[in-house]
Amino acid sequence: MDKDIIPLERIPRGISLRRIKKRAMLYAQTETQKKRLGKAAVIPLIAAICLTCLGVFAVTRNPWGLFFSNTELLEQDNAVIRIGETRDSGDYRVTLEEAAFSGNSVFLMFSLERIDGGILPQNISFEVDIPHYGDSVSGSQSSRLSEDGRKVFVCHQADLGRSLPDVLTVHINSMKRMPAEKIEADWPINNIYSEDYGAIIAGENLSGLDELYGQVSGLPIEGTYLDFFAAGRVDDRLAVVCKFRMPEKRYEFLSALYDPGSDTHHLPDVNDTVRLSEDSGTGYEIYYFDGIHEQDLAHLYPVVGCLTVEEPMPVNLSFDVDTRSAKLAEATYREGFQPIAETGDLAVESIRISPRGLVITAYSDAEIDINTLFGSSDAYCLLEDGTRMKVAYISSSASGGSRIKYSIDFLVRDALLDARKVTAITINDQIFWQRP
Repeated sequence: MDKDIIPLERIPRGISLRRIKKRAMLYAQTETQKKRLGKAAVIPLIAAICLTCLGVFAVTRNPWGLFFSNTELLEQDNAVIRIGETRDSGDYRVTLEEAAFSGNSVFLMFSLERIDGGILPQNISFEVDIPHYGDSVSGSQSSRLSEDGRKVFVCHQADLGRSLPDVLTVHINSMKRMPAEKIEADWPINNIYSEDYGAIIAGENLSGLDELYGQVSGLPIEGTYLDFFAAGRVDDRLAVVCKFRMPEKRYEFLSALYDPGSDTHHLPDVNDTVRLSEDSGTGYEIYYFDGIHEQDLAHLYPVVGCLTVEEPMPVNLSFDVDTRSAKLAEATYREGFQPIAETGDLAVESIRISPRGLVITAYSDAEIDINTLFGSSDAYCLLEDGTRMKVAYISSSASGGSRIKYSIDFLVRDALLDARKVTAITINDQIFWQRP
């Protein structure tokens, strides 16, 4: 197994957002001057952060294809503006290669090289700030390292929440690397499996897992801070539980269950992974796997992904970008909504569909925990040709007043959404909206 590369999109979403933002400066979503209302004790790990998909690539003339499975929107006339402006900082050269824009959204393609042509480290990210109407907006990123290790492309996306100025200033404050490795257990997962554990795990509560942890013997993996102690069936899925005690500037997660006989990696559903925190550094994580049967367990070995957060390297570079070209379509609708269970107490005002996903604006008279309503939801956009594109709930924000106003964000991952071709949106198999 490759010890140097971790596909970081496999990291469960939203684990300790503030901690990751502070220490990794990776892909934090800034919601300035807004009140967050999430209070759930169990937070499904699909929230507020989109982590990088990092791997290696051969040098390409279409860097967008490294990040999006469909680039048809970007291949249209005037969809992308080619910039090619270069800035140097210390030993490094940063180039703003290309950019594209929709109504409120920004897509920026950077590249990074060493001035001396040397090898770059794995897992590089930029801390990007975009001053906008007095606020500072960051966003989300993905990055790819070339096969020869000498060039990184960084795709930065941000939703500014308001219409774009004619000229947008983009600051890169610092650069950060996160060395990564994979560590495989020397024991199979059936060593911690019991049919009796499923009901306890399904409860997803601290007290139940505390009691179970005190009754069984956990199995650590040498070189990690995770203690795996239980696995069981929850509905028709395998659930694996570990106790974590994470030190500063380190993050670990269950990357896969590996079958060496068939050289197969069974990946957890990162959208359903759950973290229950006792404090900032300890707690439990529950990982769910589809398609694994009890007879498979003796051949499956846990693989832990480990990230070490290093101190940022100041670079202090700025670019000014003309946004008056390279426009991608957005669409806003104020009708066509249908009541569903998740929105029963919300008055939906509008939905804005963009290449990045969608934003629902809604109101309520009393405070509502949006994370609980949508945190585990399955949402899809239905297109004119009958295909479906999954959009994942990532965050919500709210502002007070006589009524509480909510902004509920869903993101399409590894693809671009053609807003003009979306005909309906479903949430948990219920039609939430249809195009009028």
